[in-house]
Amino acid sequence: MRFISFIPIAWCMLLGQPFFQEKSIFSFQNKHVHGSSIIETPNGDLLACWFYGSGERTANDVLIQGSRLKKGGEIWESVFEMADTPGLPDCNPVLWVDKKNKLWLFWIAVRANRWENSMLRYRTSTNYMKKGAPQWAWQDDIILKPGDTFADAIQSGFDRYVDEPMWAEYALPYAKLIVEAAKDPEKRQKGWMTRI
Repeated sequence: MRFISFIPIAWCMLLGQPFFQEKSIFSFQNKHVHGSSIIETPNGDLLACWFYGSGERTANDVLIQGSRLKKGGEIWESVFEMADTPGLPDCNPVLWVDKKNKLWLFWIAVRANRWENSMLRYRTSTNYMKKGAPQWAWQDDIILKPGDTFADAIQSGFDRYVDEPMWAEYALPYAKLIVEAAKDPEKRQKGWMTRI
């Protein structure tokens, strides 16, 4: 088994070609850049996005930006806007291409500058494989309404997988707080994140 694993490594060494390349999309920024997502489009381009602004959830100028590296290209395109909810921070974007080659952008708009008030949003595009920002065809909010069985599933998961002392000192009752929040119909409909 070790010999078989060695063959691809040796082959790449002989060819002198790395597995991965590292390239900067933009120069260092004086604002916050965080929460990136990257996909390969059906035509082989790389499409990346991230959030950018003077803070994170506490800065209302935060928006989602993106860039593209054409297949075989060496330089990322100029940065373009992917999403901006006026007056609210937009954070934690996630890109996804479905089996019909539709591009999806998921992100959160943080209401009242508090994570627990975050609103899930999405956009879709079928016109995204050319220079510049995707041409968005649809945008909406995702409203979740988990039923009462959600609270039972959360309790079961924490009972099975979470040992309370594992959490940081500043959040010692964290598991208990989440289990209690899952029982509240209002709390379980808001504050969802695109990723953890």
